[in-house]
Amino acid sequence: MAMLENQATGERVILFSSHVFGRGRAGIDTALEGMDISHVHASIRWEGKRWELFDHSRNGTWLNAQRIQHDSVVLRKGHLIRFGASRQSIWKMVDVSSPLAMLVPLQEGENKIELKQLHVLPDIKNPEISIYRTDAGHWVYETNAGVKILNDGDSISLGSKSWQYFSAKVVDATLGVGEYQHIAIDDIIVHFRVSLDEEHVEISISHDVKSFDLSERVHHYLLLILARQRLQDAQRGIDADNQGWIDVAQITRMLHLDLTYINIQIFRARKQVADALPDLSHLLQVVERRPGSIRFGFPYFRIMRGSALEGEMIV
Repeated sequence: MAMLENQATGERVILFSSHVFGRGRAGIDTALEGMDISHVHASIRWEGKRWELFDHSRNGTWLNAQRIQHDSVVLRKGHLIRFGASRQSIWKMVDVSSPLAMLVPLQEGENKIELKQLHVLPDIKNPEISIYRTDAGHWVYETNAGVKILNDGDSISLGSKSWQYFSAKVVDATLGVGEYQHIAIDDIIVHFRVSLDEEHVEISISHDVKSFDLSERVHHYLLLILARQRLQDAQRGIDADNQGWIDVAQITRMLHLDLTYINIQIFRARKQVADALPDLSHLLQVVERRPGSIRFGFPYFRIMRGSALEGEMIV
């Protein structure tokens, strides 16, 4: 990730995709000291292929001892930026790599976490927090309490550990561009094949004439239970926004599983989609969550029990 280093203090700052410097507090990402520093003094922004420095100040911003005369200048590794008269206002561009969606630990000794498809904290054996990108393109983090959209600079805490989120706003718009990247949740049909004794549940996902077989997994039974609830609610005339929600406590009783194992099964369902269909990794919301409840995330599906049609929700 792109980074600046203060030449007087050695302080290092990782750059957000759009990073603002100034003497103010509101809307400022890195605060600068000095009476010659404007409240909003300058900004550095990722413009798709390069980092650019913009001057917004009254007293000027300098790049390699030259005052910026134009709207912006391109930054290179090793460039020196001076925001004010003091030596504390001189920063060196030590990294110009493109921004990545990332969690940066706020304590020493921990590694940065690059966000590509799906990540869980603290680990896959105890997934208390799931972090993934929604169909709308937002990175979110999910706990048992619900789902929250992540914005640049947001912190995530778990026990004694904390991370700060850095987005890749411009890069995210071009990541994962493949044959199926345009497909939305509503374009997908999920096919359940359930044995008569319900000991085996196979799933495939189809779009148009293409089909992707996800075979048989233990977590498919949880998805089947949730899909059946959505189907029953639709048959009862419940509107689409409220179809299929089941209280988590009810699910744990139905399946005789504790909450931790339910979370593990949800994680495995999402990871299976991410691993099997990398070009559809933006469809990770296989299971949706709101405070206290979960539901099957795909609105269109068909359930076959044995050779008979149990039910379907198809456009």
